[in-house]
Amino acid sequence: MNVVDAAAAWAYAGDAMRKHYDFSKMKGEKNPYTKLLPACSEREKKASVAAGGRVYIPARGRRTRPKHTRRQTLAEVAELTLSGDSFDRCLANFLDGFYAAPGAAALAPTPPLLAPHFEDRGRVQDAYLAATAEELARRFDLPVPAWTAGQERALHRPWFASPLAALRAILLVESPPSFRARNLFVSENALTRV
Repeated sequence: MNVVDAAAAWAYAGDAMRKHYDFSKMKGEKNPYTKLLPACSEREKKASVAAGGRVYIPARGRRTRPKHTRRQTLAEVAELTLSGDSFDRCLANFLDGFYAAPGAAALAPTPPLLAPHFEDRGRVQDAYLAATAEELARRFDLPVPAWTAGQERALHRPWFASPLAALRAILLVESPPSFRARNLFVSENALTRV
């Protein structure tokens, strides 16, 4: 079932209930129109209702994510990037795992350098990994890994997360200190996951 089907099912059931069911006579009876709704948990129903029926509701028994995922390190993010995976996706997966269970072990191993393989983009990614490690260590009162201090983990010229010149002033102000120190200018919520 996709988002549109879930919204349609909820809308149809809601309209049918309002038109054909006398709620004043319910008195503890089970609503006959619930069989029209997709099978989901109460939490998923509430989330869908709060979002106006625009939330994907998986069928009961199916998980959208694996129950247990192995926590990554920033070194594994770099290794996966070297093997052809998307840096952004790998970093996002790392952040999800880290926020679920923060720990110094996820930051400690030294990531391989990406610059020799990806040139300018690799230099930015190397600096981004170091800034991420330092910022997460600062936020969670963890020791800052020694590998973050290397000169190869900083840029010589500024890099802005947005190509729009109008946003550069905002990025200059918002960028966290660990990113600014490496000439990376990102938004204040660059490491936020929703």
